[in-house]
Amino acid sequence: MKKLLVLLVLAFTAVAVLAPVVASAQAGGSQAPLDPAEYNSYVAAVQATSPQEKIAGLVGFLQRYPNSTMKEAGLEQLMAAYQQTGNAGEMFKTADKLLESFPNNLRGLAVMAYTKRAAAQQGQDAASNAAAAEDYGQRGLKALPSAPKPEGMADADFQKLKSQYSLIFNGAVGFGELQKKNFSQAAEHLQAAVQLDPSSFYDVYQLGLAYAQSTPANPLGLFYLARAVIMSNNNADVEKVGAYYYQKYHGSKDGWDQVMAAAKEAPTPPPGFSVT
Repeated sequence: MKKLLVLLVLAFTAVAVLAPVVASAQAGGSQAPLDPAEYNSYVAAVQATSPQEKIAGLVGFLQRYPNSTMKEAGLEQLMAAYQQTGNAGEMFKTADKLLESFPNNLRGLAVMAYTKRAAAQQGQDAASNAAAAEDYGQRGLKALPSAPKPEGMADADFQKLKSQYSLIFNGAVGFGELQKKNFSQAAEHLQAAVQLDPSSFYDVYQLGLAYAQSTPANPLGLFYLARAVIMSNNNADVEKVGAYYYQKYHGSKDGWDQVMAAAKEAPTPPPGFSVT
């Protein structure tokens, strides 16, 4: 689900990138007008029919016009094109260039926060990648409130986009805090992510772990762990973790089936949910 979400984040503003350029080039917008050659180079690259052609066009554009007013948009589009082709190495390099010049760029921060978290969850240099994911997430959350709305984007679409970014950033920060055993901080951010997307398995599972390991343990964690079991199609390892924390909190496994049943019925705890 979250991998698809990042693809959506990358593609969401693509249709809005060209409109400001056209307005600026033709009528004189908030950005300095592009000269005809620069304008044609950018438009040809963005409108390329295949990711490979788009990559070639954007690389050429950025080399010819390194100080263009469309440099940020060009790097965003290049990063997205590399992702479409599965070239993670060049995508990361482009994201680094983007954030070097534009440190508060939300798309770059979102891509890096998500991919670093995913790598850590897969056991790839877990400690380093988790810390990096949290750092990008924190930067994203700090930049998000003051992020300007792209020209030509409807208010409702911008709010949707900001929610998607918030989901990625909160999830990354929560995951990083969980690795450091800062359970209350982890729960705060993971709860924010789950509220935005209750279908995000890793956020739900990790929220359960954060609540269950807090001091004192929060019984809401048992519900979210049970919910993770349901979302994983009753994966044995996930169920084992949920049952362990339930028994640790309750003293026995009596009642675990009822928690599982409640978690199957709804993505959020029912009113008054508790475990003795």
